[in-house]
Amino acid sequence: MNSDFFYNISDPAVWSGIWHDNIKMLLIKFFYVLLFIPVSWILFKVIVKI
Repeated sequence: MNSDFFYNISDPAVWSGIWHDNIKMLLIKFFYVLLFIPVSWILFKVIVKI
């Protein structure tokens, strides 16, 4: 095993970076969902009118 891995896991800065990355990815996915819903609704309305 790599001893650097275990050393880094105990470093609070590593955990802070992990949390930051996870929150960032969550917000990106949330905004994609917020964008997807209106686009899907508009697409549905266009298809129904055709």
